[in-house]
Amino acid sequence: MEGVAGHSGLTALARTLTPGRTSILAWHNVVDPADAGFGDSSLHLPLPAFIAQVEHIARTHDVVPLDEALQTDGRRRRPRAALTFDDAYRGAVTLALPELRRRGLPATMFTAPALLGAASTWWDDLAAAGLLSDEIRHNALQEHAGRADRVRGTYLTIAPRLVPSSFGIATEEELRAQARDGVTIGSHSWAHEHLPSLERDELKQNLQRTLQWLEDGGLPYTKYLSLPYGATNAQVEEVAVATGHPAVLLVSGGRAHQGNDTSRIPRINIPAGMSVRGLDLRLSGLKR
Repeated sequence: MEGVAGHSGLTALARTLTPGRTSILAWHNVVDPADAGFGDSSLHLPLPAFIAQVEHIARTHDVVPLDEALQTDGRRRRPRAALTFDDAYRGAVTLALPELRRRGLPATMFTAPALLGAASTWWDDLAAAGLLSDEIRHNALQEHAGRADRVRGTYLTIAPRLVPSSFGIATEEELRAQARDGVTIGSHSWAHEHLPSLERDELKQNLQRTLQWLEDGGLPYTKYLSLPYGATNAQVEEVAVATGHPAVLLVSGGRAHQGNDTSRIPRINIPAGMSVRGLDLRLSGLKR
């Protein structure tokens, strides 16, 4: 399907027939090719592949800031794209953002402040140890609310295998150095908790605290909330709006368009193995 669509020009035709659509893209990490394949490998995209993807996006779309992308503009004929990252991985901050700035492309980095400077994430640690099964991931979220100390304490009985430095979370200083020239910061909860597992009061305090951190930080920021693990429910969405977030961003769902529920914004997730042709299919709307 990808080959037929790409070579036949169907993707370009689809973009022409559905003008004004918006694609919000979601990456996690961008790493040196030598570091790819470690940890939760689908999250860690080699830098050359990332560059090829963003150059393709820039040729086919108007790349705009996230807040602008989510504003309706019926006059626009060319499709829009907004570039986003979850987690503030060091590789994404120090490798990807400079590449975007060189090309004049804006982006949003969704950050969990309590994780800044962490040497690794629990999901990369478990994957490096060969422990990240679907069952363990499910239990880590449902039983331990995605809290790093509890997950590691339950499943890692030995010291985790070291992952590359780019797999750590950027420090606040590294983030501040790159949050300029069109780069904005957004909320990814306080410590990357599984938000549906939190009681209402804790959830409210969590989101208020993160938004206050953004407001006090002196950096350009957006009030949209990117959901850790892409997880949501009615309470999460209600509390997010009540604490000042205009909407929550999923990590799935394809392109955004006028018919979407305005409280839940879909994104196109880009795993490490996605080709430019596969990305083009998703940008065109021919494939989710």
